Amino acid sequence: YPLTAPIAAMVSDDLNCVEFRRQFVDWIDADSNNKLDRDELRAYLQSGPNTYLVENSLLAKDAVFDLCDLNSDGWVSLEEYFVLRHFWATVHLTRTGPLSPPRDGKPMKDGPFGGFFLDFGQLQVWFDLVQSYLLEQYMDNFWDTSLIRPPTPDELTDTVRRMDLDGSTRVSLEEHYFRVFADRDGDGEVSNAEYYLSLYKKINEAGQRDNPYLYPINFNIHDWDGSGGISFLERKFVAADLDSNAQLDAEEWFLGDFPSDFGPFEGHARPSEDGTPVVNPLRYFYYTIYHECAQQGLKEYKTSLAEFPWSRSCIINVLIQHSPPFVVVEEDPNPLPCGHDFCNSTRTRERVGHVCDSDEECVSGRACSYYGFCHDIAQLEPNGAQFARKRRYAVPPSGYDVEVIQEAFARLKYNYTFTVVKELTVEAAEAPAPDQGPAMTLALTSQFEQMRYNADEEAITQSAYACSNSLWRRDGFVVVVREELEVLSNQMAMLQMLVSASFINFLALFFFFVLVLGHIFWFFERHVNGLFRLFYAEGVMDGLWFAVVTVTTVGYGDKVPITGMGRLVGAFWMLFGLICFGLFG
Repeated sequence: YPLTAPIAAMVSDDLNCVEFRRQFVDWIDADSNNKLDRDELRAYLQSGPNTYLVENSLLAKDAVFDLCDLNSDGWVSLEEYFVLRHFWATVHLTRTGPLSPPRDGKPMKDGPFGGFFLDFGQLQVWFDLVQSYLLEQYMDNFWDTSLIRPPTPDELTDTVRRMDLDGSTRVSLEEHYFRVFADRDGDGEVSNAEYYLSLYKKINEAGQRDNPYLYPINFNIHDWDGSGGISFLERKFVAADLDSNAQLDAEEWFLGDFPSDFGPFEGHARPSEDGTPVVNPLRYFYYTIYHECAQQGLKEYKTSLAEFPWSRSCIINVLIQHSPPFVVVEEDPNPLPCGHDFCNSTRTRERVGHVCDSDEECVSGRACSYYGFCHDIAQLEPNGAQFARKRRYAVPPSGYDVEVIQEAFARLKYNYTFTVVKELTVEAAEAPAPDQGPAMTLALTSQFEQMRYNADEEAITQSAYACSNSLWRRDGFVVVVREELEVLSNQMAMLQMLVSASFINFLALFFFFVLVLGHIFWFFERHVNGLFRLFYAEGVMDGLWFAVVTVTTVGYGDKVPITGMGRLVGAFWMLFGLICFGLFG
């Protein structure tokens, strides 16, 4: 806000940190031990707008205490109280709590964070109130009120997005402290030095204080990936783990406000030893990767992707239909009849050399080999080594569509893999199960089917297609290219250039400049230079000749200007000729 109109001067009790200290010492800290227990903090929660929130089941007292206890020592210190007042100042000024109704119909105090959070509605009221305060200040001091305006919807959305670190649409005290205080350099992570300057837990299980250089135990508990920095999601797991057993049950997941937009608890949890569904560190690691990938997709479209690139751990698995135009299907030019002992006589097809396309077409105990015959499964890899157990079509994908995807992913810095699927279905392109690892799936398929000359023709006609599911026969992705590149001779290319419209325009403009400069040279030289005759028709012809030989950098030397203005214009005309013909060449 403008330094000339600080709103803190108008609402000092709610924004004055010196007043916070006085309230803590003289009023709230009854036993004067410089820290608050649950009963002492209730004195603050029974004052101001908190009274209304608590009485109307919008705020849970115990939840406020647990969230303010950042170091989990069972007390709220003076510094933690300062964080509380800094975070809750929006409520004190707006006199309102969260405006988002609970999704499950329960009271707000029984929901995430016990109602101790900020939402979009509150922040919108906050901006409106601040604008009113500033307008009052400007009007009292006769300042220009046109300098004040409300935030645009995009500005408000961007502000809330930067405050909402986990994408839950609710801003918790943990998010506020992590962003404003703990992350001192604003790089999105808390380093080792920043951690041990913060209010987070520093006492280990042995009751001793961590050595941040030799044994940073509490820092390592947060830093799962060993990157040397703690992300907010890493901190959130530790804060949500109320019983400190390194796993989250359904209640902790709900109270910790893990949004269902990134997968429900049932999708991430796995049964523990006693059968209770929990999210252990490994499952939560999968959640963080999916969350990071999905969060990038929630960025506003106007934000550059270069500013928010995808994580390197976000892998897109592109499933490609095993058919033209994506994959050139290679057929065996010399198919063998099924007359061998290891073939299934009951599965033999007429006029087809390869008797199987998959293991399902073989009888029990046999499987389809690389060559398309049903072999004894013991003879195939990996059990046996007699026949190679490989995919029948080991042909890499190619074509215009594949190249477009490769180029787009390269520019957007996406990590991807190509997987050719013989029979691509919609189900195969769905999101993978958590057991399959962190990957996104994209399907590249076509509604076109290849045509054959007749029912008995086995050779595929790659230039003929029929649309299997469409409103008209020629829909789909079409790229128009020239059938044959026309090769021109040098003489023909020169002729086409000379008769082109651009060249004719150039000649017309060039002749106009020569005509003007010829008159200028004659005008300045006619009375003192005998090389430019005095009579108009003859003198202008002399000027035109000098203008032509000068601008083309030929310079015969038979005519030269001797006046100052003539030489000045001549110098300009020489430079113009060099630039003009240089660009033309």
